[in-house]
Formats: sequence, structure tokens, C-alpha cells
Amino acid sequence: MASGKALLKKYIKDNHTEEIEKLKSQNKQCKVSIDYENLNEFLITHSGKDFWKHQIYEFIDQMDEIFNTGNVTLKLVNVPERDNLHDLDATCNNKWISTKAMIKNMTDVRVDLKQACYICRECGTLNLVNISDPNQAEVIPKYCKNSQCAGTSKSMFFDKDSSIYRNYRLLKLEEPLELRSGGSTREFKAIVLDYLASPFHNLKVGDVVNVTGIFKIEPRKVKGRSDGHEFIIHIHNITPVDDVFEDSRISEEDITEIINLSKQDDIFELLCNSLAPEVYGYDMVKKGLILQLFEGNRPLSDSFKSNMMDRWTIHVLLFGDPGIGKSQLIQSMKKRAPKNITIS
Repeated sequence: MASGKALLKKYIKDNHTEEIEKLKSQNKQCKVSIDYENLNEFLITHSGKDFWKHQIYEFIDQMDEIFNTGNVTLKLVNVPERDNLHDLDATCNNKWISTKAMIKNMTDVRVDLKQACYICRECGTLNLVNISDPNQAEVIPKYCKNSQCAGTSKSMFFDKDSSIYRNYRLLKLEEPLELRSGGSTREFKAIVLDYLASPFHNLKVGDVVNVTGIFKIEPRKVKGRSDGHEFIIHIHNITPVDDVFEDSRISEEDITEIINLSKQDDIFELLCNSLAPEVYGYDMVKKGLILQLFEGNRPLSDSFKSNMMDRWTIHVLLFGDPGIGKSQLIQSMKKRAPKNITIS
């Protein structure tokens, strides 16, 4: 009986070779989507075992090298959700997960080595070193791969122009609003590489996404020093979920009306009066809630935190006796900003 790796190779060869070759000719970063349902049906038909029993996730990333896909990456899509982000812990180390999450924060596109090229000064031989992820320390070859050469690491010259680079981004993922219990949430660091980190793959902060990848425990560094360990998700594929928060559709008439309203001197009062009009009074409270809808200036740095400003969003605490309208005010805010997180 054929192995899971052999079956995966046959499936890709039979169903995606033409697509891969066509995209390779475009010489730009892109991906080929491999449908989980179709692949799983193929595996069961030819072996009686499904995707999970074959542990196909262990081989999927190897297919890029086997098929010499170049800038084209192979990604599984429509993988069923099997894991809850809230339940992930140390017992899940090196586990392949499929879960739903929300993007809390994201760096800009960064660049790192994918394959380092070293030239031996003794004989001129190229020595290539593959680097699996940006956290991996650069490894200089100890010896030249030319068996006739006595060159060591001291004779290796790094050739930056012949080396291969890749995009990467760091993300912070947290539980989607509808899956949170009592307002509490957990967040995890994640990393995306190559096409998933490119400008062509449209990801936005606030997106609810389906995530597949490997959940790992890795050493944590703070300002270059070791500081224990942390969880990090090495993402295989990440795709937005369309049905959670749809973007508002603004017509030309809406735009004209918004511009006209913005020119009115009493625009702030109009906004405050439109918030929970059934609740009489509390003008200062309503003004504070309206201001909460607007952000401050985001830091210029693409890092998760800026030394100059740690927070550019506003938190509001409402407290008071029962029955004075706090819940009505909160519900009115939720209608205007459905991604707000409220706890009562």
C-alpha cells in the first residue's frame, strides 16, 4: 500500500501540475490551493485511510521542494476546524492545528534569509544552507562540500546576492468575539512566510481567519536576551472568514452626506444626541463613548509596541446603580462598532 507522502505526491501531480507550471512562469509569489475535501476523498479511495491517519500535514510543506515550485507555494484550504484557540497549551507542542482566530495585531512585511549562499575562498564552491524560519540562527558550513577541498567555516564568504530571501510577518492572534467566555481571551504569537506575508495576500487587523499550522514552544528573547519560553504558531495557511463582520457598503449619497455633516460646527453634539436617544441626560458619558470610537495616532514603528506609545485605543469603564441605562448605552455602542469588546 502506498504511503501518505506518495499518495499526496500523486494527487498533486495528477491535479495541480499544470496550474503550478503556469504560475511558475509568471515569476511572482503566489499559491496553489489544495482542497481538503477532494484530497481526503482521494486518500480514502486509494488507501482506506483519511487525511489525519496518514498525517498528510507532515508532508505538505515538502511538496514545494519535490515539485520545485519556486515562488509558488502549496496550501491546504477548507480544512475542518478541530481546535479551540483557548484550549491550546504546553501539551500541544508540535501539534498540527486547525482553528479560528482574530488578528489583533500585525507587523509590516519583513525580509529574512530562506537559503544562505556561502562561497569557499579555497576552491570557489557554492555551499547552500536552508533556513527553515526567521527564528533559526544562521549556520555557517563547518566544511566545504567539495570533498577535494580542505576549506572550513573560516574560509566561507557569505554571498548576499546569490542568497534567496523571503517575506515574513509576525501576527498576534486572539479568540474571535463569538467564542469568548465572559469577555476573557487568550492571545498567541504567530508567523507567516513567503506568499502569505506578501502584499498580495490581503490580511487586515480585525479579520476573523481560519488558521492551519504547527503549534510550537520556542525560546523567548527580550532585547536579545533569553527570557523563558513562549507559544508560537507557524502558520501553514490563513484565510479570512467572510461571514463574521461584513464591510459597510457606503454609497455615493452616503459619502456626500458624511462630508456635509463634517462641515457642521455642531457635529460632535449631533453624534452624541444620536447615541441611545431613549436614555435621557448623561451628556458627558455619551461624549466619552463617542470619543471611544476614534483611535489615537498609531506608532510609526511596525513593531507590536512602541517605546513612545503603548496604546492608541481608548478603554471606557461605566459604573453606577442598576437601572440607570448603562446596558442601553452599551448596546447602542455595539450597533455602531460591532468589533468592540464589552464586559458586564
